[in-house]
Amino acid sequence: MAARVLARVIPFALLVSRSHATPGAASFASLGGRPYKVAYDERALTINGERALFLSGSLHYPRGTPDDWNGWLDDAVSNGLNMVEIYVFWNLHMPTEHGAGVWSGGANFTDFIERCASRGLFVYLRVGPYVCAEWTYGGIPLWLAQKEGVRFRESNPVWQAAMEDFFQQVVQRTAAARQFAPQGGPVMLVQVENELQPTDRPYVDWCGKMAEEALRAVGAGSVPLTMCNGETAANSINTCNGEDCAPFADARGQSGRVLVDQPALWTENEGGFALWAGSAAGEPSYFWARSVSELARNSLRWFARGGSLINYYMFAGGSTRGLWAGAALTTAYAPDVPVCHDGLRHGAKFHFLQLMHAALASAAPELVRAPVPRAPTLLGRTDAVVAADELDARADAGGAHGAHGSAQLGFRYGAVAFVESNASVAVTVPLDALGCAGVNVTLGPRSAQLLALLPRARENEPPASSCGAVRALFRSDKLLDAAPRPPLHRALKPLPGGALRWEAWAEPLGRAGAHVDGAEPALAGRRPSRLLDIGSHGASVHAKTPIEQGLITRDRTAFASYARHGTRFAGGCAADGTARKGACVLEVDVGCAGALLVLVDGRPVGGAHELSHDPCTARLNVTLNASAIAPGERTLTIVSEHLGYANYGFRAPLAKGLVGRVALLDGGGGGAPRASELTAGAWTIRAGLDGERLRLMGTQGQAAVRWGSARAGVDGSPAGRVRALTWYRAHFATPAELLTAPTERAGARAARLHVNMSGFGRGHAWLNGHAVGRYWLLPRATGPQAGVRPTQALYHLPTAWLSRDASVPNVLAVLEGPGGEDVGRAALYVARHEAGPGPDFDERTWADELSDCEM
Repeated sequence: MAARVLARVIPFALLVSRSHATPGAASFASLGGRPYKVAYDERALTINGERALFLSGSLHYPRGTPDDWNGWLDDAVSNGLNMVEIYVFWNLHMPTEHGAGVWSGGANFTDFIERCASRGLFVYLRVGPYVCAEWTYGGIPLWLAQKEGVRFRESNPVWQAAMEDFFQQVVQRTAAARQFAPQGGPVMLVQVENELQPTDRPYVDWCGKMAEEALRAVGAGSVPLTMCNGETAANSINTCNGEDCAPFADARGQSGRVLVDQPALWTENEGGFALWAGSAAGEPSYFWARSVSELARNSLRWFARGGSLINYYMFAGGSTRGLWAGAALTTAYAPDVPVCHDGLRHGAKFHFLQLMHAALASAAPELVRAPVPRAPTLLGRTDAVVAADELDARADAGGAHGAHGSAQLGFRYGAVAFVESNASVAVTVPLDALGCAGVNVTLGPRSAQLLALLPRARENEPPASSCGAVRALFRSDKLLDAAPRPPLHRALKPLPGGALRWEAWAEPLGRAGAHVDGAEPALAGRRPSRLLDIGSHGASVHAKTPIEQGLITRDRTAFASYARHGTRFAGGCAADGTARKGACVLEVDVGCAGALLVLVDGRPVGGAHELSHDPCTARLNVTLNASAIAPGERTLTIVSEHLGYANYGFRAPLAKGLVGRVALLDGGGGGAPRASELTAGAWTIRAGLDGERLRLMGTQGQAAVRWGSARAGVDGSPAGRVRALTWYRAHFATPAELLTAPTERAGARAARLHVNMSGFGRGHAWLNGHAVGRYWLLPRATGPQAGVRPTQALYHLPTAWLSRDASVPNVLAVLEGPGGEDVGRAALYVARHEAGPGPDFDERTWADELSDCEM
């Protein structure tokens, strides 16, 4: 019976729509809203005692609008997933220590879970509450980072009290919505902590105990706990994150318990992330793209070794809006995953994985019924097979390296089998060792296949022990001959008449009397140890040395200005040129991932940026335009813009802005540079910008200033020239094709609006008051068109934010920093689904190509 079923690929949508769950292919819809029991054994998670296979995808609710959520979830079902994995973002929900928090609109995670349930999807709730997620500070609130004595993710009373309080809030809200499995809800797994690297063991055990008690208190104590890719409490399942988790399974996980008394769960099958100046060809901290053949191959290798849950991180990436992006990360998140950042399908990649999921779902009953093979079956070459006792030593913490070299291996599960080859050339291997005497299969270079084992014609040879033929259900290196070709592709085209006409207003910086300041508390040289209780925009403090930026801004703005009065410029910085023989350089110690703009008496004279993704501090040398600086005592203003806090690798609080030395290096008469120490002095430190205080990013604040024509320049500057910081606005009507019902915004009829920011430099954008995110036209440092093609030129403008009234135009507001040259080039684009695989689809090479959703 199994062999006849496996002779064809059963669409997963048919499996999940049945009134009773197909054994091995779990569906939340089949449970009918009744309470159910989740448990596990060494082979798989179980639902009411039945083992089940899970195909999951990560979705981050704050990286999309509720309108986007519907499209993502519909695509998850269409793609063959039966689970969604979500993080909960602490600093999003609790931006301040006290108060009710933010839980509505785009922050309503229980609404998101309810939408999963309505589509028959289980939910894996990763509470953390440290989440990493390429999210600023890894989700940790800034107010907690400023508490005296705090140390993160170790035994520390300040950290543990705050962590437990938030964990309980999330659990209680989920229980109040009746969303845990014992309540008949879709939440069947809960993660505590996240990628916890070596720390004190009492903290690890406390995490497991705290989480278990929180769940038990709401009647959900039977829901299994997990801890991923690192330290694991005794009551939690150790799970894998990485590009290849086969070695993790071979090594029985990091705990030694995986496939012994715990199932093999892959929480993050990484899809890649993008840093500013990075490219799909590779970058130092994060890879960007993965070919779909590699993604599929490693997925099949995982299930071959007994894996029973796989989760794509991400399935749809969305966009990181406002100031939420981690250090130096692009606004488009995970740009190479199955659903593009704008919510349209990533064409052939989406389709190929859809076919793989259908094949896995059809094989699920056989897979979970059979025990995991004790060792792989050798099919051909045996030169690189690694002994079992070596696997532990060679498998790294993330499971990133293979262990079997170029061997061809097989793994049989009843009437199905996985076969793989790590050779760099195609090979044909016999399957006799799998019980298929006289049957051969050809494997492409570094590829894997899922096979149905068909019975022999003779009645006395049962299919469970022998087979006379095989049928490929899926292969990782190419489409099967009988498989359909991709039915859709994403096409991006300029919107006719989509050119934007800009108006401009110059942000007043460093000019005496230009600001309307708030209260100015004098600190008398003290460095505050906590957040200052001042307004986030416009208010300022006096100090004798610079103050770390976050203490002033509370992260409600990316900007802080440091003005030092009575700064003497002479010698190498003289304006007449006669005395200047060397460079005039400002040396500044800063928190990494930040940008500086330097002004003297309100005139911009230099700038620099630092793009480290890791948590660190750095010394920036800013070369100043000496010809613009007259000798004498001047006001030196340093405007600091932070580019996101690091999202991993820290236990102590992080710093932004000016964090140490400030010195002026003067080349003087051609000798060694002279250093004028500026760290101590009369500093005025100001949070935010005037334009932010006037709410120029919102529709209501537009009338607060007098806008000038950007065509004529600003303050009489030449056309196209950008001031130090300039606000722009443009009005446009919503394209008619986007004025559709929400149900028509997904699938084949979907269209998405983008703004191409070419001509601008770096800054922030808002649509009708909603934060679009940071933009930057910084060229890619590596790969094709390095130094020319921007990291990200296109920014998604969500349909839900567009005006639905033809008489009310949309307002696109922009805060532009230094670097823009011709803002008139910016224009609107529309991305659509169009029929067919697309003009760039090459049957021979597409599966191995590194391609991102055009952005």
